[in-house]
Amino acid sequence: MSLSTFLRTAPLGLLTLSASFVDWAHAQSAVAGDLTLAAPYGIPPGLFNTSIMRTVRQSAVWVPGYNLSAPEGFGPSGNGSAVDGWQLGVAVADNVPLRDAEDPGVDRAQVIDATTLWLQAPAGVEYLNATAWKLCATVFPYVNMSAVVEGGDGDGQNNGNCGAWLTDECAAAVNEAALAHGMNAAGDCFNMTIPERCAPYFMRNGGNGTVVVLDEKTLADGRFYAWGSPPTSTGDTDALESALGHVWPVLLTWIQFSPGGGVFSANTHVSCLAASSNGTGTAKERESQSERRLRDEPDESTRQKTAKGSEPRRTTLDF
Repeated sequence: MSLSTFLRTAPLGLLTLSASFVDWAHAQSAVAGDLTLAAPYGIPPGLFNTSIMRTVRQSAVWVPGYNLSAPEGFGPSGNGSAVDGWQLGVAVADNVPLRDAEDPGVDRAQVIDATTLWLQAPAGVEYLNATAWKLCATVFPYVNMSAVVEGGDGDGQNNGNCGAWLTDECAAAVNEAALAHGMNAAGDCFNMTIPERCAPYFMRNGGNGTVVVLDEKTLADGRFYAWGSPPTSTGDTDALESALGHVWPVLLTWIQFSPGGGVFSANTHVSCLAASSNGTGTAKERESQSERRLRDEPDESTRQKTAKGSEPRRTTLDF
C-alpha cells in the first residue's frame, strides 16, 4: 500500500506524525488512532498511558451524534438514528518523560506536555455496526494562536462553537469542504486542507487535517489522538500554559450506509475546544467507554466482549 493510500484510508491502523514549522523552535510529534499501540516521540505506550493519568486539566463539549449500533439507513429519517449524549474532550498532562523514547534525536532527559483528544458515546450506543456506519475524526493541530480570539460564550463557557475562536465563516467553510472533499461516494474519509477562509487562523503550511477512522476498539477506549509538545525541562510552566490554551478544531464526519452498501447520508460537525476552557460537557477522559459499559451493563457476557485491534502502522512525516 502506498503512503498516500494509507493516509487516505487507514481504517484500523495507527499513524505517527512528526512536524516542524518555522513558527515553532522544535518539532512536535503526534499519534492518531489506537493509543495503546504507540505514543508521541516513540514513548512506550505503557509509560505514556500511565503518565497521562496525571491530568492537569481537561474539558469536554457536547456534540451532535448518531446511534452507531443502528442498522443501515432507509426511508426519509434514516431510521431516526440521531442521539444525544456524545461528548468530545481534550486533556493535558504535564512532565511526561522521554527517558525511553525511541525517536532519533530526542533528548531523553527532557519531558513533554501531552494533549489527548477523546470521544465518549452515550450509554445507549452499544457497539459499532461497521456495515452500517463509519465515523471519522479530522484533527487540525496547527492553529495560529496569535490570530484567534478568546473563545467562550457570554457566561465564560465553551460549548464547542468554533466561531468563538475561528469565526463562524471559517467553521461553516470547514463543514462545506468536508462534504465536498473530505469523503467520497464510497464512504472513504480523506485528509483535507483547511479552506481559504480559514487561512489566517492556521500556521503557514499548517492547514492540513489528519483524519482518523474510529474503529470499535478506538471508540471503546475513547481516545483517538495524542500530541506531544516540543521537549522541555520538568516544570516548564510556560510550555504547560501553551498546551492548556491551545485550540483544537475537530471535524466529525458521520457516514451511514444504505442496505446496498452505498452512502445513505453523511453529516459533519466541527467543534473547537481547549483544555483551559470551561467546557459545557460533563465527561472525563479517565472513564473510558469500556469502563462505562461495565458499569452500566455489568452482566458477564458484556464483560467478556473485547474488540480486536490491529497491528500499528508507524509513519513519520516531515513537513
